[in-house]
Amino acid sequence: MRDLDQAFQNFFAGRAGYPKPRRKFVNDALRFPSSRVGAIAVLNAKWARVRLPKIGAVKFRYTRPIRGAVGNVTVVREANGWHIAFSCAFEHETPVNDNPPVGIDRGIVNTFALATGEMHAMPPSNLNDRHKQWQRTAARRKSRSKRQAKARRHAARIAAKAARQRLHWQHVTTTRIAKRFGAAVLEDLKIRNMSASAKGTVEEPGKNVARKAGLNRSILAAAWYRFELLLTYKLAFRGGTVVKVDPRYTSVTCSKCGSRDKANRENQAKFLCLSCGHADHADVNAAVNILLAGTRPSAASETSGGSRGLERAA
Repeated sequence: MRDLDQAFQNFFAGRAGYPKPRRKFVNDALRFPSSRVGAIAVLNAKWARVRLPKIGAVKFRYTRPIRGAVGNVTVVREANGWHIAFSCAFEHETPVNDNPPVGIDRGIVNTFALATGEMHAMPPSNLNDRHKQWQRTAARRKSRSKRQAKARRHAARIAAKAARQRLHWQHVTTTRIAKRFGAAVLEDLKIRNMSASAKGTVEEPGKNVARKAGLNRSILAAAWYRFELLLTYKLAFRGGTVVKVDPRYTSVTCSKCGSRDKANRENQAKFLCLSCGHADHADVNAAVNILLAGTRPSAASETSGGSRGLERAA
């Protein structure tokens, strides 16, 4: 009932369409309040058990210790099986974070580049070819047949596994950054606009539609926004903050002399200032400019996840 009430509130506020009934294999999820959930019994280092109303005892992988008081318990069905999530509340005292700030540039070839000169690229997945193969198999089979549904389930499971691999890599990378630095300066990117379709309309068809579609897939696979969310809460947990700056001209400005010229960037990787001769990787040079913009005293930056921006971290 709470979900239905929230769905109608979103509809009348113009944030979503008219609520649709739940459908099997589409939105299989249910939530239980803690008052109706039994005690959690830890069986060993890997497994635990919880009793859910009208279902009974459910065994699940005990991936991490459950801290504090358990609130809602949500059970979700995804392509790779059922998942259970416990919402917990516990007290946490935010420590004082005196670590230095860092600028981060997000890209396609190098997913993240730090102002320190480090570059992180999301490891390529070996599951993409298998996913495409099962998609082609499903397209060849008879429409709405059991064999086509089976092929689609295979493709969905492979896609879910690839998504888990990307999420794991992002968790590892953001945790390492949050432990080393007290603040992260990011570009305020409009990711939804950057990944919008270029098809256009019948009257005004778009240009380079296939090329833009490939770029959109690369942007979405890099999951820039999720990286920002993960880094924000991990830094806030450790007393840090995330600052957003204007992304304009960060890739064509020299981080040494401040010269702004499109010709400074020869290609995707090489940056060579025509004024002072400074040479660096283009992504690292952009990350340094982002850091300078975020730590400049007069910069009006949008801050999230902390109290005073970079004043304390700088």
